[in-house]
Amino acid sequence: MCVSLTGRLQTRLVALAVPALLAAILIALTGDQRYFTMFLIVAVVALDLELFLYHRVFGYQARWQTYLLGIVEFPIYLLIVYGLGGTLPVRTIVLYYLTGWIGGLLAVNFLLPLVDVTWMEHGGEIARGRIARPSAQTLLLGVLLLLIALQLTLIPGSLSFAQVATAGVTALALGWAARRLALSAPGPSESLVLGLSVTLLIRAPGVMPFALSAGLAILVRSWLHVARRPVFNGAAAAFVALVLFVPGVYAAEAQWGNSLLLPLVMANLGLLIGLRRKKLQFVLAFAAVFLAHGLLVTHAR
Repeated sequence: MCVSLTGRLQTRLVALAVPALLAAILIALTGDQRYFTMFLIVAVVALDLELFLYHRVFGYQARWQTYLLGIVEFPIYLLIVYGLGGTLPVRTIVLYYLTGWIGGLLAVNFLLPLVDVTWMEHGGEIARGRIARPSAQTLLLGVLLLLIALQLTLIPGSLSFAQVATAGVTALALGWAARRLALSAPGPSESLVLGLSVTLLIRAPGVMPFALSAGLAILVRSWLHVARRPVFNGAAAAFVALVLFVPGVYAAEAQWGNSLLLPLVMANLGLLIGLRRKKLQFVLAFAAVFLAHGLLVTHAR
């Protein structure tokens, strides 16, 4: 069938629900978090290929090509697993991939037509015209919530749920107050993005620094304007102010633990948002500067 980029991504996400469920069951039964790592790699490989390669090469994709691409993707997946230090036996990895792949094909070919009978006619898009596409702001908020969930569960660190909740509630409350005063204030989703962004970048004892950071981010975004445009990025201004002037607050240098996988996942989400907002060049420029800074710091040590 002829597949649009949106259709490709939606269909692939439905297929990825099966390996996600399989990983959750295996973790519940064995307690082995390496199955979660395998799922993340499967998802990153699949979505990257759809986003950057398949939709440019295959305007029309026959069913046999879908099967062939699944076979081609496996060695890529296996190389990344071992490149990131995977320690599960090859037999386990093969069985996980094969089960998830077959289950994904069954979900796409048998369940999707039951959910939306016009799915194939619409280029793989599910309920086209009935489901609104999420805005870039909504996608960014989703990325932040995902990263926070990983920080609170899988990544060892000092960030607590109370600190995250304090920042979120403060950002929402001050954003609401600013809108009531008829200022050029952020909406609820942007308020959460501002408050939670700083939360991920700082570490401090207690919850008050996180309330202060979220509040300062909202105030800078709402009040400091020139020609009705914000002078500073609220999150960046709050981060710099707290690190420089509030005792006990410091920058979180190790947000990812010792894993290269999570930065890879977040980088992919950043690329997706950059494409969605048609600002990919800015995302790539920021990534280049961030990488150069990391290399300089490492070399200096």
